[in-house]
Amino acid sequence: MVSGEHVEPKRVARRAADATRLFSYYAILADIHSSARRHGVADEDIVHAIDNALAIEDAGQDPERWLVIGPDHAANLLELVVLITRQGRQLVIHAMAMRPHYERLIRP
Repeated sequence: MVSGEHVEPKRVARRAADATRLFSYYAILADIHSSARRHGVADEDIVHAIDNALAIEDAGQDPERWLVIGPDHAANLLELVVLITRQGRQLVIHAMAMRPHYERLIRP
């Protein structure tokens, strides 16, 4: 598990076409690691981007992690990295404005 500041988990509903362990139609808990706040993205915007994910891509294993592209409350696109801990918890470890490189994930 990644060490760092622990925040109260937020209950968020996932609505993504790609049904994985990470994103389901059921309310689950997600933690936001302090590293996800480095670029000044508010917790509420992180949760909003996950809830309204436009694209999800496998970002690697050991530990399992996912790249999520979704909008903040002002519709600015964010890129997030969500890590799945060995205990099965979801931990957002990266959040920032989406870089142009990831536009390929949201094009039709």
